[in-house]
Amino acid sequence: MNQPNPSPRPSGFFRGALWLLTAPHRSLKEFTAQRDARLSAGIAIIVFGLALVGFTATLFSSDISYALASFSPILGAALLGYLLSRTRFYRIGVFLVSIGFSATPYIISLLQFTTPERSYYLSLLLTPIAIVIASGILSASSIFLLVGINEAMLFGVHVFLFKRDDPYIGSLAGMITVLGLMVMYLNYHKQSTEKQRLHDLQTTNRELQAIKENLEANVEERTAELNR
Repeated sequence: MNQPNPSPRPSGFFRGALWLLTAPHRSLKEFTAQRDARLSAGIAIIVFGLALVGFTATLFSSDISYALASFSPILGAALLGYLLSRTRFYRIGVFLVSIGFSATPYIISLLQFTTPERSYYLSLLLTPIAIVIASGILSASSIFLLVGINEAMLFGVHVFLFKRDDPYIGSLAGMITVLGLMVMYLNYHKQSTEKQRLHDLQTTNRELQAIKENLEANVEERTAELNR
């Protein structure tokens, strides 16, 4: 089993506070799960903080309705994602943060706070970020689902809602698909490498245990011979 000893609290106020804020749920025993849960909580905190700064800055340059429409999805997803990261369902939290990122352009388009053209460019900017956020923790199947949801939002808003006959929509969809496939492959390669490394460590431990038992048997045998 891959069960490490609990890590000590680091020194320093900010490092200690971050250590407490990202502490994994007690039901998570394996090191990889604890690491991913901490990463999930850290991502949610960073996204929430940056979105809050953006929301505050937007209030000074626009009205509150536009600020709420632009940042409410990210703020809400980040807050819910953080709460879930403190449970054993931390992967769902990362998925929601990624969806909150990529859904923002479509939500402000539906609320008519931006033009279809600006929504397109926002999608070009935010969707890759959402996929990259997901790539650190989620499985290949979850990333595939995230890519599918983004494709559905892209075509649903721009093609069926706005009735746009724009060839660049297909280009953006292709870019999202290619990025998703690349991330899925890299994710698979990382997981395969970690499994192989764990297998090698377990094999080495078994060999060392066998050597230890053999040495103990030899010592006992030699001790018995000397006592005769």
